[in-house]
Amino acid sequence: MAFNIYDESLTRVGEIRTVISSTWEEKFADKGICQLVVANSEAASRLLLPGRFVGKNDKSTLWQIKTKEKREGALWINGFTANYSLLDDRVYDGIHTSNVVADDLRAAVIGKRAPGIVALAADRGLTGSVVSEHTYPTLFELSKDLCGSVDYGFRFVHDRAAKKLLFDVFAGQEQSNAKFSEAFGNLANLVLQQSDADFKNVAFVGGEGDGSERIFVVCGDTTAEGLARHELFVDARDLRKENGQTQTAYEDLLKERGLQKLNEHNRKLSVTFDVDPADFGTAYSLGDTVCCILPEDGLKLFVRVIAFEETIEDNRTALSLTIGTPVIQTIGGNK
Repeated sequence: MAFNIYDESLTRVGEIRTVISSTWEEKFADKGICQLVVANSEAASRLLLPGRFVGKNDKSTLWQIKTKEKREGALWINGFTANYSLLDDRVYDGIHTSNVVADDLRAAVIGKRAPGIVALAADRGLTGSVVSEHTYPTLFELSKDLCGSVDYGFRFVHDRAAKKLLFDVFAGQEQSNAKFSEAFGNLANLVLQQSDADFKNVAFVGGEGDGSERIFVVCGDTTAEGLARHELFVDARDLRKENGQTQTAYEDLLKERGLQKLNEHNRKLSVTFDVDPADFGTAYSLGDTVCCILPEDGLKLFVRVIAFEETIEDNRTALSLTIGTPVIQTIGGNK
């Protein structure tokens, strides 16, 4: 359980083997907040200085110390993962050249961080793109915004041999063999909420005109009958037929308004749960997508692991995971 300490050149300058407690938080596309609490001693105080980096042999990343506080016979050391501490102190004043997120971010980071401890990881060939404008953001704000738009993560990978932190834009992988279910005993605290209380699937849309002259259209699942049919009236009198506009074009405009309103009255389905982190780091990792199966509800959920937090206290290590919003797929009677 040794914590390796590195100076600003990434030279290892010592280690901490005994801690009162520690928190190592890491996120797919955001900063992680980390902490070490150790017994106060001259050696520890000299070693744990703001600006230095903290690592572990089982981790590929580092966090950087930002504050040190001495109280109650202990040293409280706090900091952030390197993807925040190394990117939040540089302002981006360039212009996007390609709108390809990974390419633009790699160029921005290496352009603002002069060669030193920062370099680029291998190019993963990611092609996700977005058109965006930014007014002097920090590199961290730029990375968080662009990666969030295409569901990428960003981090600095520690190359111990080269004494470098390699900026890496990554997408995570779909781990089809990482499956979770209450039946498997690796999915807990499941809360599933389904509601048809506000569900509508057919819209009657009223446009301009009065009485028998008013224009009406019907849209949605117009073939639905009996108990499967749920109707809604939409007053679209504000949509006026413009000069030169055909009747068909105007009715299409009314249908578009009706479909927009129906989208506000979909069936509601929300799911929350916790997954067992036992295989984290082997079967799947931060940023990967795993599968959760609810056969009794006919659902299969695909979720991304967006954060982990490892805590150590009283010589016991605990790991908790945070997952993203599920992508829901119905599986009927199949398991």
